[in-house]
Amino acid sequence: MTAAPPITSRASWGANPVNTPASAIPTPTPRLWLHHTASTGLHGAGGMRSLQQNALRGGYVDLEYNYVVDNPSGEIFLSRGPGRNSAAQGCGSNSENTTAHAICVMGNFQGIDTPSDACLSAIAQLLAYGHEQGWWPAAITGPHRNAPQCSTACCGDSLIAQIGEINRRAAGSAPGPGPKPPAPAGGAMDICRTPSGKGYWICAADGGVFCYGDAKFFGSMGGQHLNAPVVDMAARPQGDGYWLVAQDGGVFAFGKAPAQGSMAGKKLNAPIVSIECDAEGDGYWLLGQDGGIFTFGKTSFFGSAAGKVRYP
Repeated sequence: MTAAPPITSRASWGANPVNTPASAIPTPTPRLWLHHTASTGLHGAGGMRSLQQNALRGGYVDLEYNYVVDNPSGEIFLSRGPGRNSAAQGCGSNSENTTAHAICVMGNFQGIDTPSDACLSAIAQLLAYGHEQGWWPAAITGPHRNAPQCSTACCGDSLIAQIGEINRRAAGSAPGPGPKPPAPAGGAMDICRTPSGKGYWICAADGGVFCYGDAKFFGSMGGQHLNAPVVDMAARPQGDGYWLVAQDGGVFAFGKAPAQGSMAGKKLNAPIVSIECDAEGDGYWLLGQDGGIFTFGKTSFFGSAAGKVRYP
């Protein structure tokens, strides 16, 4: 079974009233819509209190959504809760409020914010857990703007682009074995040039790094225990550090390359095969063999090929 994600209760974030007055609806609902607050600067418990106060001033009996997820922290807040009228997608004459649930993400994802990896994982875990509890379907139905008779940009293009990834992660957290990575072949795995083009690094499956020309050595995983073989490396554009990535999603940072997170110990639908850093050298992308993309640091998510490439 999917483990229950940590959820901040209404009492903990300071809801008033503590118990929602929203009416009950039948579960499981056939649909689940994803929203955003379209706000900037609202986070945590204070953000929840502000959102609730705005909803009450607008004539709602409570904050409109069933759950709210903070970005970038990924903290999950109980709003109206499962099996309650959401009041979030009552558009036109065809209200979805009594036949669907609503999960909302703090932020404005229409050209301003991008969802963090922690946020995506939190939504996915909540999605999988709620499905097992019999609250809603196994996948997010779509963005709010796709709900019947709803004319809105919600939940914003950058979050909409991640709905497929969220659903994929939620499906991956269901019971059952994941893909078995191929046996490590060993040997050299990647060559990465220096910014000047007058040198390069070579990384090996055992974590070793070999430097040539003006490439400087900043460390390696050679001779150290690895849970999975190293498969790729990326160097900072400044030439002052680099990252190694292992098949299980583990990331190892050296020099001035910042460690911004990894997929080590997390459910993967396919092994990691590559890493690439952004133009500023303050973040990176990991590529799964199935086309999935995992974003860390200050990089942006632009889409993935998960479900589009043939795998396995």
